[in-house]
Amino acid sequence: MIPSHIPIPIIMLLGSASPISPRVIAWFTYPFKYATIKPVIIVDKAVSDVNDMCTLYCSEKTFGASTIFESEKTKTKNRFPIKSETVSLDSYFEKLNLHNKIDFIKIDIEGAEFKAFNGMKKILQSNSNLKIFTEITPLLLDNANSTVSNVLDFLADYKFTNIFLSDNRKNILSKISKQELLSHMKNSNSANILCIQ
Repeated sequence: MIPSHIPIPIIMLLGSASPISPRVIAWFTYPFKYATIKPVIIVDKAVSDVNDMCTLYCSEKTFGASTIFESEKTKTKNRFPIKSETVSLDSYFEKLNLHNKIDFIKIDIEGAEFKAFNGMKKILQSNSNLKIFTEITPLLLDNANSTVSNVLDFLADYKFTNIFLSDNRKNILSKISKQELLSHMKNSNSANILCIQ
């Protein structure tokens, strides 16, 4: 698997029925990237809801904290822009005929999560055992014209209604309702959640 100190924004694990090996695919756009992380396929594109071009704003201080949204927050931090391709995960996996062979998605893309989810609707519909682990950060979602509630409602539309709050300090997951999570987010800058159908 991928060493935990390497902050890769998107990781997809393909099920054992997948015809390709390795079964881990990661999306990672950054000018100072690792040459290889074995046994992982690295895709040098930013994940979004469309296949297009974007400006990626890369942090000079926090490796992996890049965003496709410019905002007042990103202007005040030390970030530099680079051009990047964007890709929807549906289109990427449809070309490989793998859109229905995904078991796990880990996503942390600095506020663009809602766009990424909109670009993987077929994946969400086609994988009944899919689990999603995502970071939600209200300020970053707001920069992308989205909210925590938008993300949770969207996932609920695809039957991801079992939500577990991750406590990284204690390595535990606690089941939480949407309302409890929204209340929790009033006192928290961000949270990691596991979503299961």
